[in-house]
Amino acid sequence: MKLKRVMTAVCVTAAAGVLPLIAATPASAYGPSYCERYLASKEYIVGSGVKASCRYAGSAGTVQFCSAGLINLGVRENHAFQACRAV
Repeated sequence: MKLKRVMTAVCVTAAAGVLPLIAATPASAYGPSYCERYLASKEYIVGSGVKASCRYAGSAGTVQFCSAGLINLGVRENHAFQACRAV
């Protein structure tokens, strides 16, 4: 019975260490700087408003709020979604 508890504890600990690696999306590796570079490549001025929206997507992980902020700044909808999606 004691061996079963030890094995259960080992499995739970291993799962806790591996699960975040499995659950992480490849897009999360880009960060806010990708958002800013993408918009700069589309010839938008990357000022404080754009940087704030891109940082928000990186910290909160919400594409909707990031893209809404960018659209309010005059960024085309498809460019805003593309920039925020990869953050």
